[in-house]
Amino acid sequence: MAGSAVDFGLAIASYEWMAAVTLIIVARWFLPKLLAGRITTMPEYLEKRFDNRSRTWLAVYMLLAYVFVALATVLYSGGLALQAIFDIPLVWGITILAVFAGAYTAYGGLKAVVWSDLIQGSMLILGGALTTVLAL
Repeated sequence: MAGSAVDFGLAIASYEWMAAVTLIIVARWFLPKLLAGRITTMPEYLEKRFDNRSRTWLAVYMLLAYVFVALATVLYSGGLALQAIFDIPLVWGITILAVFAGAYTAYGGLKAVVWSDLIQGSMLILGGALTTVLAL
């Protein structure tokens, strides 16, 4: 978002502001209904609302989108970082990241992924706060 703000100006911030408003709307009006229906995922909602085919379609679509778009981008950018910092060949960097992430996910399950997200998110918040204090 910072790069887009440089290119397009402060108007790009409206995307983030609207995300906050949307989260409040979801938490106030939609989340209680989903929790009352014991719905925890979008595919579950589609199955209850429509049928099993719609649930399966969304699950397959999101899996493919995640693997071929999000995961590929994350592994590639991580491989570039390892190449720039440690002079590791790009293919080896991507392989190391994929094996490491796959191993701790397979060993620790979703709990390990949640803990790593919590730790990384906390570090991002602390780093952002430190950067703000040092900049001011």
